[in-house]
Amino acid sequence: RLSSASSNWFASARTALNTWQTPSLAVYGQATIPLWGRFAGTIGVRYTDEKYKVNDRLQLTTPYNLFGTPNFGRQEISDSDTTYTARLQYQDDHLLWYAGVSTGFKAGAFSPVNLGSPPVDPEKITSYETGIKWDPAPGLRLNASLFRYAYDNIHIAYTDTTSGANILVNGTSADVTGLEMQAFARVNDWLRLRASGMWLDSSYNSDVLSAGSVAV
Repeated sequence: RLSSASSNWFASARTALNTWQTPSLAVYGQATIPLWGRFAGTIGVRYTDEKYKVNDRLQLTTPYNLFGTPNFGRQEISDSDTTYTARLQYQDDHLLWYAGVSTGFKAGAFSPVNLGSPPVDPEKITSYETGIKWDPAPGLRLNASLFRYAYDNIHIAYTDTTSGANILVNGTSADVTGLEMQAFARVNDWLRLRASGMWLDSSYNSDVLSAGSVAV
């Protein structure tokens, strides 16, 4: 415990003057197109370019640097990706039904508390969802959605049990499946009733193992 605490103490000293920048540039567009009858389709595309910059400046007035704690200087990584969304929907006076797929990404990064940890690659997700918004009677609304999220290259932080250092890695893929329901009723002018519920199942597809670490 004393060794781990000491290691984190020196890490805190050397990162005291860190400056971080995350410039992001995005271009996107979306359109909804009538198809046939009460059906319509929506398509959207987004291009994102992100940079992750850190400047680890040596703090000469801090005596802990005399112990040989390394200074990492300027580091930068850059990631870009094109993501999309596509959806089909049906709508009449009382019912809205939709189903669609969309993608997203989270740019790579450095560990905010340990610049000695290598940067990680972008995290990506594909989302599938279908649902309804239904007004079966005046003053009554029912909403329900079924969804599934599939993650790749998910970012995972763990503490190395040997050195006590925080390590950021690209872990396994992960899946999230869920069902969400909501109900709203207007009984009269002064009484409203609401109810909601969710079922969720999430898991990593495999353990993440690394030297000196515990599987997560």
